[in-house]
Amino acid sequence: DCSFAALEVTTDYSAFASDAQMLKINEHVTDTAPGVMEATIAIDITQNDRYTIHNAVTAEVNRLLGFSLPGPFEQVMYVIEKCYVGCGWAAYAYVNSWMSVYQSNYYYQPGVQVHELGHNFNLAHSGGLDGNTYTDHTCMMGNPLYS
Repeated sequence: DCSFAALEVTTDYSAFASDAQMLKINEHVTDTAPGVMEATIAIDITQNDRYTIHNAVTAEVNRLLGFSLPGPFEQVMYVIEKCYVGCGWAAYAYVNSWMSVYQSNYYYQPGVQVHELGHNFNLAHSGGLDGNTYTDHTCMMGNPLYS
């Protein structure tokens, strides 16, 4: 185990969720795609920015599950079909937080996932010797994929 049991990725929430939370989770997360649920939001994603969209997703998931995120989850990944307003990003996450947001197929890319989870784990961007953000191409918090 490369994390020495410090990090475990699982879709078995029973050790972390209450019985009431598990009932709601099981109602909305299927065995077809373990750990995945869909939420339909009542706003037009072609007319709203990423923050409005992720706030709408959070509100809808909170409503469906009957508890506020993150609830029993340590990390939650949002995948938005595509960016239409204020694009130029693959994904984003908040430092020392539970949420990361991906647009289009960027959630498929392990490097993007590791970079965003790094933010959730309290890591900032790394810069190269020139001191600029993203110019360190030696680690995942820089920009090793697009050098």
